[in-house]
Amino acid sequence: MNIRSNLIFKFIKSNFLQFITVAIVLSLMLIGSVGWSVWDMYKDFTKVVQSEFEIEDLTGEIIYFDEALTMSARMAAATGNLDWEERYLKFKPKLEDHLERLLVIAPKSYQIYAIEANAANKKLLEIDQKSFDLIRQNEQQEAFDLLFSQEYMFEKSLAAKSLNETVGALETRIKYKIDSYHKSLFYAAFSSLINFPILLVVWVTIYSLINWYISQQKQARQAVQNANATLKQVNNLLEQKVEQRTAQLQDAVKEARAANQAKDRFLANISHELRTPLNSIIGYTKIIPRELALKPHQTEEFNIVETSAMHLLTLINDLLDFSKNKANKTELHPSNVNLPIFLKEVIGIVKHEAQEKNLALNTQFKNVPDRIRADDKRLRQILINLLNNAIKYTDRGKVILRVTGINNIDPNKALQKQRIRFEVIDTGVGISEAEQAKIFQPFEQVGGLRANSFGTGLGLAISSQLVELMGGNLQLKSQIGKGSTFWFEAVFPLPTLSSISVASDRSVITSYQGEKRKILVVDDKKENRSLLVDLLEPIGFEVSLAENGQEMLDEVKKDRPDLVLLDLFMPVKTGFFSARELRHTPGCEDIPIVIVSASSIPEETSQYLECDGYLNKPIDEQQLFTLLKQFLNLEWVYH
Repeated sequence: MNIRSNLIFKFIKSNFLQFITVAIVLSLMLIGSVGWSVWDMYKDFTKVVQSEFEIEDLTGEIIYFDEALTMSARMAAATGNLDWEERYLKFKPKLEDHLERLLVIAPKSYQIYAIEANAANKKLLEIDQKSFDLIRQNEQQEAFDLLFSQEYMFEKSLAAKSLNETVGALETRIKYKIDSYHKSLFYAAFSSLINFPILLVVWVTIYSLINWYISQQKQARQAVQNANATLKQVNNLLEQKVEQRTAQLQDAVKEARAANQAKDRFLANISHELRTPLNSIIGYTKIIPRELALKPHQTEEFNIVETSAMHLLTLINDLLDFSKNKANKTELHPSNVNLPIFLKEVIGIVKHEAQEKNLALNTQFKNVPDRIRADDKRLRQILINLLNNAIKYTDRGKVILRVTGINNIDPNKALQKQRIRFEVIDTGVGISEAEQAKIFQPFEQVGGLRANSFGTGLGLAISSQLVELMGGNLQLKSQIGKGSTFWFEAVFPLPTLSSISVASDRSVITSYQGEKRKILVVDDKKENRSLLVDLLEPIGFEVSLAENGQEMLDEVKKDRPDLVLLDLFMPVKTGFFSARELRHTPGCEDIPIVIVSASSIPEETSQYLECDGYLNKPIDEQQLFTLLKQFLNLEWVYH
């Protein structure tokens, strides 16, 4: 407190002229403020006075027009002459306009009087109108009595009283405004005298505080400089620790990268090991029915085995892709699908599980086209997932696969399309609303411990993604204890007749035209070599065999083949190195090399493997024949 007092005293002593200047400026500001307030009050007072004058004039005219209307009505009643009605109608609109104007300009606190005057005059006008109606009916006496009735005189006195009250209230308000104006002038002058020294002291105090603040700022600046020096030392220590921590993190990243590479190697190996036995299963399910005279039901059973194996392959691929987080890279590969036969195959895969639980497995097809263009593997995967879930969660009752053709889109176009609705309906336990919200998420299962005892929890998540790829949306309707309905809609192109016939012809190749061609099969697995021999020799190819890359090179030197089917991962010498050596062997540079591998290597990377084509295991017979026709320039002979 003593420091601030000293600062104020020093300031006044050393800055006297400035002090006087500030005092004069403040005085002028105060005078200007008071003058502005007075001018504001004057404008308000003028407005009130002008309003009062206008209302006085308006009430006088209202009284005049009211008397003129009353006199016209009474003269018409006394004489029976309706010419007075024309004079009445001339003044009536003016009276109504003036009454409406009075309601607009009357102050809010006094509008009650204006409203009463308006209501009374309207009542008078109604009575006048009744009197004119009586005159027109030759009832002059009744009209005359009505215009001098107590009701009429009461309304006239009420209207006059309301107008007088309005004017009187305004006169009172003007007097009040004048008194307020005088008081305000007195208070303004008095407050000017009182506030001037107060404002002066306030300004002096502010100046002293500013000087004190400046000195505090200088001290703070010095403290900041000292803190910066300390902070710089701390930063140096932190940088050293960060460098140490960064080195540790880099080591951890290297370890994580090594672990990730180990995981990728494991996935590649497990993919290879899973695809290899499926290659033989799928291949021989196609060969055996052609070589043996099977009964129709045996052929159907082989078809179910083949379809189930292909479905297992699709599940393996999806599981591996999901573990690698490649779900967004899935692509559809549509082909011509015989829809009734396809649906029959799907039912055949799951009917054994339904029979074991004594469930009725029904199908309902309506307006289903014979053929569509669709990815049959993906569509089969979706329907089998939904049917397996329905059977799993249904203990009694039935499961229904309902397929409905909704409409044909753009029937005038060459390429027609069909919207098809697929529904899987069960009478099982049902799904609660809380579980419905998460059922399409990965690794989520419902139904308690009994349901969670088997399955990965990926089926519905993958099915939902595949339905979205087809342009639909997998949806659910369910009630606890009443069952569930999974359904989706998708649009499928309808294939042309030419594409259907070509697809049918390609499935029954018996031989090829021209000279005999020699194919070298290189694979370390005996079952894979045997499968290719059984596929190729019956249609006329000469097949030679090798168990590794080195044997392949030796065999090529002894007897040059027309094409090489080469596995990648083999002992002694892999397909990677042997393909590269074959490409640089004189006289063998142009031999077509087709990689046949169970490893999950994308087809687009085959150009880096020194080869001409790439074929995934399990081998697709049609893809194999397509590659052979391409690289050997063949013409197939069909059955």
